[in-house]
Amino acid sequence: MYKRKLRGWSQHLDFMLFDNLCAFAGLLIAFLFVEEEGFLASRSFWLIVLETMLVNLFVMIALDTYHSVLHHTPWDELVRLLAQTGYLVLTLLLFQLLNPTHEFNLSRILLIALPIYLLSCYIMRQTYKSFLKKKHHILNRHSLLIALEASQIPTVMPRILRSN
Repeated sequence: MYKRKLRGWSQHLDFMLFDNLCAFAGLLIAFLFVEEEGFLASRSFWLIVLETMLVNLFVMIALDTYHSVLHHTPWDELVRLLAQTGYLVLTLLLFQLLNPTHEFNLSRILLIALPIYLLSCYIMRQTYKSFLKKKHHILNRHSLLIALEASQIPTVMPRILRSN
């Protein structure tokens, strides 16, 4: 997946898929706690799942959540995930205000689904990033050995320092 020919958000489809799977798992667990049996056969449940996944996908692309994802520190990853989740929740609540036809209490479901989503998504991202770094031998620090003539040092060294 991480090859030069893929550019932009399309190279992070694996992270996007995992993110949406975490969102689905969070919603499923929340519905198990809040609703009675038979919600899987409900059209409203699947509409909420579809809305959540599409809005999540849009927010990920709009916020460029996965730009240089393999180089994010755990703190940066948490901040990006919280921002993404905030926009997701605001958009979903706006949808509910504009279209209150769902037979479920979406705000109560979101209160249960959000911690599950945040925790599972953060753990998944960190674990998958670690796996990819080991697989592709991507390290956070790189060393560079440069052989220069003494006359080149004043021009080459400032360029290297500026680019890093």
